[in-house]
Amino acid sequence: MVHYGKFDAVMGGDLSGFKAQDYLDIESSVAPRVGQVEVYKVNHHCSAYSSNDTWLETIKPRVGIISVGKKNRYGHPAPDCLERLHDKGVVTYWTETGAGAEPEPDRDFVAGNIVVTTDGEATFTVTSEHTNPRTYSLWGATDEGSTTGFQYAWSAASDIYHYAQCRYVSSISPANLQQGAQPPPGKQLHSGCPK
Repeated sequence: MVHYGKFDAVMGGDLSGFKAQDYLDIESSVAPRVGQVEVYKVNHHCSAYSSNDTWLETIKPRVGIISVGKKNRYGHPAPDCLERLHDKGVVTYWTETGAGAEPEPDRDFVAGNIVVTTDGEATFTVTSEHTNPRTYSLWGATDEGSTTGFQYAWSAASDIYHYAQCRYVSSISPANLQQGAQPPPGKQLHSGCPK
């Protein structure tokens, strides 16, 4: 775990999340001790045996970083691991293309060297060699009464807006992402947003 102010990241190495072959489900037992994070260095290079639902539902990452080589012989990132990340609204940054699943536009960024910076109070920014910088809100940084960060986020192409900490905000295309301290006029609040 890495903690800096309100920012949290987890790097679990080759933790597995499924009992199969020589693997055990370690993720489920460790998840409650980790808690909610902003950045998740995806376990085991996004193998089929990592990132189970219990793990992802507990840590709720906004961004997943996948360390993967384009010539790896294991088929990483595995399509089912990537699908679990997408289902939870996690935006991923890959070091290389990999030898498994294909990246999806606006959800997966093949980025090269990836750098995460934060003020520890309201936001963190992901920059890399091959993508434009993108800034995300920290969990809890936009609580009621807070004057830091943005409280609301929405897509210019949608009639729905979200609280900035909603996991679906990370799925909004950077070209369409808009943020503000007040709800946007003419849009409705996403019914599943956390408060």
